[in-house]
Amino acid sequence: MKLFKKNILKIYLIFILSTLYLHFSFRDLNVNDYKDKILELEKGKIYTNLERINHNLGNVTIVGIIHGDIQSVWKIVNSDSKYVYPDILDKAILKKSGNYYIKKSLLDFPWPLSNRWTVYEEIIDDKEFGKEWKEIGGDIRINRGAIKLIPYKNNSTIMIFKLSFDPGLPFVPEWAIEMGMKYKAPSIIERVRYCLKHCKLED
Repeated sequence: MKLFKKNILKIYLIFILSTLYLHFSFRDLNVNDYKDKILELEKGKIYTNLERINHNLGNVTIVGIIHGDIQSVWKIVNSDSKYVYPDILDKAILKKSGNYYIKKSLLDFPWPLSNRWTVYEEIIDDKEFGKEWKEIGGDIRINRGAIKLIPYKNNSTIMIFKLSFDPGLPFVPEWAIEMGMKYKAPSIIERVRYCLKHCKLED
């Protein structure tokens, strides 16, 4: 019985620590943390780092330079463009108070996984060019992230994107994690770059 209680306490502590660890704020995203990557970023490369926490969960950090002014990039990041966010099949704002939102989104998952809903709170700061979100309901167990834009030289913008995501499935194939974290997540910067030149967004 004592061993059982110890194991329960250990699991609870791991859960609490991981929950705290996975809290992201755009205010914590600092370009100085990637100084050693800047030369590669200036060549157009996208920095990607995947930190695995368990078999279903990981933190992914994406950093890239977009050749456009920060206002234009921010408009694209905050848009509902299907090109920028192709995996969001449907989205609704459930509540809005100032820069605080509660949103609901239906996310597209590759076959044989089923599409899943996520309800999340989001803070959007137009002055700081940053946003952050955290799940509060839905099918997704963990959906937490942040985006920060920083003005860079020659009227360009550095974008830092951090995400932690657990779909809440009993088993997630390794290929699905690899595709989501290593390929689909970095493509957001590529899509913003493309949209800056080719997309027409409504004001």
